[in-house]
Amino acid sequence: MLLNAFDYDRQAGKITNRRAIFETPDGLGVADGMAIDIQDRLWVAFCGGWCVGCIDPASGQLLSKVAVPVGHVTACAFGGPELRDLYITTARIGLDEAALTEQPHAGDLFVARMDVPGVAPFRFCG
Repeated sequence: MLLNAFDYDRQAGKITNRRAIFETPDGLGVADGMAIDIQDRLWVAFCGGWCVGCIDPASGQLLSKVAVPVGHVTACAFGGPELRDLYITTARIGLDEAALTEQPHAGDLFVARMDVPGVAPFRFCG
């Protein structure tokens, strides 16, 4: 699976210049929810990959991973007073009894304290 980046024109509300920034390797799962930190790094929840990965869009490199003790990692978002807490959601849907025994925390919310804060979200004005 390829992850793409775009240039965004805030005035026009348009995206242009689509380009591939990362190809998910086998075994990392499927890219799901994402967040951005203040260094413009992309944090990606990898469903089936048991982690959230930090990708540098400029180099296309996977810089680090935050391991999660469940396979279905669904999304991530920065929060907390300094935006240094990475909240990680997971799912338990579709897991059979054996998988739920192996992953008793499937469906839980996790939090990891990060060295670099995230970008504050934009508020919807409409």
